[in-house]
Amino acid sequence: MRGWLAWVVLIGSLLPTGPERAIAQEGSSEDRVVLEVIPDHETVFVHQAIRLTIRMSIERQLLDRELIQLFRRELDLPVQLDALSLGEAHGVSTLPAIEESGPRFAFGEQLVSARTQPDRTIDGRAFAIFEIERAWVATGSGELVIPPSTLRFAYATEFRDDFFEGRTPVDRHDAEVTSSPLRITVRPLPEEDRPPSFTGAVGRFAIEATTPARSLEVGESFKLEIRITGNGNLTTFDPPRLDGLEGFHILGMIEDRGESVRRVIVDLAALDADVTEIPALPFPFFDPEPPAGYRVVATQPIALDVGGTTVLQEPDVIGDALRAVPGLDDIHGLMPLTNSAPRRSPSSTFIVWLALLGPWLMASGLVTWRWRRERERLDPGGARARRAARRFRRSLTKPDVDVAGELLEYLAAHLRCRPAAVVDVSLEQRLASRGAPAGAASRGARLVEALVAAGYGGSPVEDAAEQARRLVDELEPRLRGSVA
Repeated sequence: MRGWLAWVVLIGSLLPTGPERAIAQEGSSEDRVVLEVIPDHETVFVHQAIRLTIRMSIERQLLDRELIQLFRRELDLPVQLDALSLGEAHGVSTLPAIEESGPRFAFGEQLVSARTQPDRTIDGRAFAIFEIERAWVATGSGELVIPPSTLRFAYATEFRDDFFEGRTPVDRHDAEVTSSPLRITVRPLPEEDRPPSFTGAVGRFAIEATTPARSLEVGESFKLEIRITGNGNLTTFDPPRLDGLEGFHILGMIEDRGESVRRVIVDLAALDADVTEIPALPFPFFDPEPPAGYRVVATQPIALDVGGTTVLQEPDVIGDALRAVPGLDDIHGLMPLTNSAPRRSPSSTFIVWLALLGPWLMASGLVTWRWRRERERLDPGGARARRAARRFRRSLTKPDVDVAGELLEYLAAHLRCRPAAVVDVSLEQRLASRGAPAGAASRGARLVEALVAAGYGGSPVEDAAEQARRLVDELEPRLRGSVA
């Protein structure tokens, strides 16, 4: 009897149950979700960071009981926010996005995290608040129109319990809300009182300089690291000018345009033993906060002990290396150019030249090898980009390769960002700015969009691996040239 009863209970659990109706608040779906785009300033200056807070307010009842997933891949926050098209606007550059660590949702065709804020009450109802920030800089003055943004979501008020699929919506509704457009006035930077060494930095900044060198010889190279921090367009202004470095020769410069700090590594050599310090280096910027105006900050002087007595005007690296080879200054004495001079066979002439130039060639090779090692150490992004194509092609030979992931890794290496940051409405412009041909940049942006959409359950991309391989073959010569 108990066995029969158990079978009855089991069969009864497999039958569909009656619908479960969620308690819905009064009003349409549109007044249960509020989308706001809030600028930090309505008037800015050219090159000033335009920071927008995108706020999604979702009624707590709707969020907890009625929202349903939009894609086959489940999201922490099942909504899709249309990517702002501001990145496509003429004269606007995108600043790096601030990464959050909250719930994941769809932002255009990419996944991003939102910052969770405390719930707030609107018209007597509790709303959950989620925010993200995006920033741009305008490179020209005038009126900047920020188009409306759209938040898409789906919900149901009735559900049934399915033995295989769990809680299943019965009356799916697709909805969307749209933000209001914005207009931001962009003012030109004033010409009055503009410092001659101004390079386009707008915001508030601090600067410092450090070097491990304290005691060195005339002509000896050393590294000077300049760090710029602050709140502004850190990644877009030109590097600071070093006109005040009298008594030094600048051998080279490498930059790291990070999201929170701008690093400039300068390779220097002292030209005179009378040099006693690296002087204070001024850095002018425009502060847009009232009272707006140009400001100048400077590094602290750094004491140096320079030995030697030779005063070098401009180091002649090759000439110095040749003169360092013993006997090379007397090379013409080895073979007087007269008719009476004994004739040397071609092989003996070659041996003489090899003996004279061999040490220099070995030294030159060693210097080149050390320079490449140092370049990769100081410029890991450049080293990553130089190896990107080789890694990409090798990855395509593996079975079940993730074409989208490998292509994003390749492009991220050349754009010097994380793979997730590649997927952006301004990808075509970013590739073009790195030297990609217009057609290849456009095809690359479309292919990335299609591959990412396929990951969300969209149509699969036909011959994805072959399309990606042809794209990389076309991009590589131009992108590789930009990091050489």
